[in-house]
Formats: sequence, C-alpha cells, structure tokens
Amino acid sequence: MAGRTLISKAMVPQALSVVPYLTREEVAGLAAACQARHQIRDGLLIHTLFQTGLRISEALSLTPRKIESHEDRAALHIVGKGGKARLVACPKSLAHRLKSFAFDRQLGLDDRIFKINRRRAWQIIKGATEWAGITNPDYSPG
Repeated sequence: MAGRTLISKAMVPQALSVVPYLTREEVAGLAAACQARHQIRDGLLIHTLFQTGLRISEALSLTPRKIESHEDRAALHIVGKGGKARLVACPKSLAHRLKSFAFDRQLGLDDRIFKINRRRAWQIIKGATEWAGITNPDYSPG
C-alpha cells in the first residue's frame, strides 16, 4: 500500500454528499409565488440569487454600474467576503432584466437595485417558499 492515501470511513459520506438544491421549476415557482406590490422586485431577487449563486449580501449590493460585459458575456462585478473583488457570470437575459428594472425605477448608476436589508430578503424567500409549496426537507431558506 505504499503511495496510497487511506480515506477514513468518516470522510466518505461527507465527500459524497450532494448539496441540497432547487430545480429550475422550483426556482420559477418561487419567483411566481412572490406576492404584493413588490412581486417584480422579489421575483427578480430570487432569480438573481439562484442564477448567479451570489450570497444575499452580494445580491443586495448590486447596482447598475456593477452589471458589466466581459469578453462579450454578461458579468457582475462583486466585492465579496474579505473585500475580494471578482466577476460573477450572469445570464444575458438576467442582466437585461436587472438593467430594465433599474431603468424603469430611474435608478442612478450607483443606486442599489434591491433596496432591502438581509432580513427582508430572507422573509421574501421564506414566504415564497411557503406560497410555492416547496417541501424539500433538505432545503431550508433560513
């Protein structure tokens, strides 16, 4: 057994576990389940989170200026944990929706697109989860 690394049994289940996720249909259901006067904003927030993989705080810090084009692809300029800047891939259709939303609300280049706090964002996701009837036991929005 020279040159081989032994893997303990305790490591195997963790290494092979699947991270809980929502299907495309479940995400669409979440966005469609958004209610009240902010349903467009709330649905857009849900799509932004799930299509880009951003943390909530990163999504809430988005401004129109942070929606960029990089090598002919849409990208979001994000400053994440530890103040580290990075580009995050963004589907062109989502980038267009974000820009249209900002334009419709006459936001400036440095105005936040989602003018809510983290707590409200979690309330939106939890409420949409309940309205959409998402019962995946592995998934919990908080």
